Amino acid sequence: MKNLLAIALFLCLASPLFAQYELPKRANTIIITDTLSQERLYNKITDLLFESGYGILNTNKEQGTITTTEKSYQNGGIKLVFLIKDKKILLRGDFKSDISIDFGGVTSQPSWETIDFRGMKGSAYMNAWLEMKKISDAIPFTKDYLIK
Repeated sequence: MKNLLAIALFLCLASPLFAQYELPKRANTIIITDTLSQERLYNKITDLLFESGYGILNTNKEQGTITTTEKSYQNGGIKLVFLIKDKKILLRGDFKSDISIDFGGVTSQPSWETIDFRGMKGSAYMNAWLEMKKISDAIPFTKDYLIK
């Protein structure tokens, strides 16, 4: 009986140590903290975007902003926005799915939506999040996830 109680107590105390960091539902901003200068972070991101097949729509090195052109992904198109400031990179994005619905002669066209952490595996929402996270994971520094 004492052994069973000791095992149960150990499992209760140790479980937070083994649990993975859970992303907050509806997180839509990835913050990457680094020690590099703003210029080096800027150059690192532009190189990464080029290597990942993204084009750059708009950029301002002084303000630290980079906006990508639309890139096709599994379920539609995706655009990313970076803000580099105070040794941090803030990453957000928008996506639209390739789905249009025809209902009674009225067709709904896809519109841009904010990328956030939601949806089931394989859904347009989750695939867009995974694409944005893939870009952030290629920058190997501390990451936080926020809802803004």
